[in-house]
Amino acid sequence: MTVRTLPWILAATLLAANSAAQAWPQDLAIESELGTPVAISKDLDGSGNDISLTQYGVGNWAGLKQWGELNGIASLQVGAYNDVAADQHGFGNWIGVYQYGLQNAAVLSQFGEHNLAGVSQLGYANRVDIFQDGAYNTAAVSQRGFNNYAEVTQLGVGSSVYVTQYGNDNVAFVNQYN
Repeated sequence: MTVRTLPWILAATLLAANSAAQAWPQDLAIESELGTPVAISKDLDGSGNDISLTQYGVGNWAGLKQWGELNGIASLQVGAYNDVAADQHGFGNWIGVYQYGLQNAAVLSQFGEHNLAGVSQLGYANRVDIFQDGAYNTAAVSQRGFNNYAEVTQLGVGSSVYVTQYGNDNVAFVNQYN
């Protein structure tokens, strides 16, 4: 896998999550109206639950938690503040976040094995914090434009991190512990 393929992987993850969210009755799809300040907080427990979140507008904030196996979160935020905090516990879970516009902050944590977290941010402040506790996890970050700060911490064996930053005040920290 090359660094150039990471944005395409993230896009495919988000697309797959959108189509999967229409197939299972326990899934949750949320879309906000343009310009409406939206704050969303949702907890899901079980296996095979997908959350597909789309926010356009001003306040854009989401807090999401999942417990179980093979759960997924796809978050698209376009517009002003664009903050997402997601927490997953279990095996084989994934998070895909795409943020475009102003603040762009993602704080993601995953506990368990074989989890995937991917974030793509375009424009302005761009901050990512990813924490993964467990073996064989993967984190991918792609940031373009302005401040660009990424910090990834992984505890456990066999995990991998990919960080790509383009333009402006780039800072990246990667911490991996066995």
